Amino acid sequence: MGDLSLQVGRAPATEMGERGEMDEEQFSGALANALDKAFLQTEEMEFSELLAVYKGIEKEALERVAGNAFLTLETKRRVAERIFQKAIGRRCSLELCRDLLVDLSNLGFALPHAKATAYIIYSMRCKDTDRAEEGTALLEQLEEELRELYQREGSPGIEELLTSVRRRLKKMKGAPSA
Repeated sequence: MGDLSLQVGRAPATEMGERGEMDEEQFSGALANALDKAFLQTEEMEFSELLAVYKGIEKEALERVAGNAFLTLETKRRVAERIFQKAIGRRCSLELCRDLLVDLSNLGFALPHAKATAYIIYSMRCKDTDRAEEGTALLEQLEEELRELYQREGSPGIEELLTSVRRRLKKMKGAPSA
């Protein structure tokens, strides 16, 4: 497998700076690159192996950002999102996917879009496993949150998310399970 370490430009990872001193944008780009490489290089791996790869990236990244609360949380979120996406994509058990969604939710979502995306893909997995009612309940909760957020902010982006969630809810309630 290729090098998945955090690299900034062509400089070795050790030149990123001491803990908490690196440029946030540079670090974010390096983390994104490492996660993108892992996404591609773990395609044929067992889930436990790919989990070890992602956790290795997370460990290295967290060592580099110790003392920077923002980057620590963002690192954990981004790794958790990728692991969750892989579990859904591989059609892992609903229980595992639920646990990963709970872990991700406990970290919080930086943006409403990330939360809506995670909840929608989880609801689709619920429907695939004949547990549509669980996905429907989650989407109904999300619909309420987005409705309240839209009433407060009036953002067109939130309105679009709300429309997407409502469309998915309609499909969840109307169509028979696959």
